[in-house]
Amino acid sequence: MPTSGPRARSMLICQPPIYEITASLNCCDEASTFESPTGITIGDLYEATSELVSEHCVCPWARESLHHDEALVKVQVDFQASIETISEDLTRKNTASHDRVIAQMEARSDMLYAYMTAGRNGQSYLQG
Repeated sequence: MPTSGPRARSMLICQPPIYEITASLNCCDEASTFESPTGITIGDLYEATSELVSEHCVCPWARESLHHDEALVKVQVDFQASIETISEDLTRKNTASHDRVIAQMEARSDMLYAYMTAGRNGQSYLQG
């Protein structure tokens, strides 16, 4: 990343952090796994991509359609990772939030039903 400074390179790619990421290549069936004890950063992705592209630019297993005019391979690197986001606290917060939303929806439904019933009976909703 010639134009990016150390701050950009040290940014985590997501929150919560990913500690392991797998790179797949379009030229062959090779997959590489990269790990970081503090979380994968933009700089880690850049370094991994640069390393893999330079290693595979002459990949002997690449299809002919992936070759440049100079006989170098157009290498594409795809990254894949998984994140576990469910924790007990998060689940508890989501359940409480969900219960609140359900209670609000039920209250609105009750109010709408009372309004419609009052209208059908020729009454004002505010009187009831």
